[in-house]
Amino acid sequence: MAARIAALAVVVVLVIAAIWLDGGTFDPAPASGIVPQPGETTLVAPVSALTEGELAPNFVLRTPDNEPVELAAQRGEVVVLQFWATWCLECRAEVPALNGIDDQDGVSVFGVAVGDTPFRVATAADDLDATYTMLVDPDGEVAAAYGATSFPVTVVVDPEGIVAAIVTGPFDPATLQEAVDAAGNPA
Repeated sequence: MAARIAALAVVVVLVIAAIWLDGGTFDPAPASGIVPQPGETTLVAPVSALTEGELAPNFVLRTPDNEPVELAAQRGEVVVLQFWATWCLECRAEVPALNGIDDQDGVSVFGVAVGDTPFRVATAADDLDATYTMLVDPDGEVAAAYGATSFPVTVVVDPEGIVAAIVTGPFDPATLQEAVDAAGNPA
């Protein structure tokens, strides 16, 4: 009996040591979106609170395929930026509505995945059938510039590059569509 308890204790110690040494790099279910990765996730503190009517901070981020995308190059179109994470269930639930908005002429949607790897972002996008462009913000620097400290945060940018709407938390698809329409046809 004592030998069994000792063997069990050794197994428990080895499992704990393996988890500690792994440091959160092993993902048994890549991009499952159920829970955040083990280990510490630190995001860059927000630079400032972005408000409607301000010029949207320009950035260059890369797609999971390492293609650069610059916000300023999108001038002339309405741009929808959704700051999200692959583990965020509310973010994942919004993909179908964002797919529909991306299908519209003169509108581009970008999912800005914060604090994730290109592989996890690509896998999540495939799993969710996302049709819009995914971008990777591995250190959260762009999210910080936009004041996105929780997920999801959706920002609508008008064709001149001005922030037309900011939605913190899940969006109502009809309300987001109204914001996109208003940004494309300013009064």
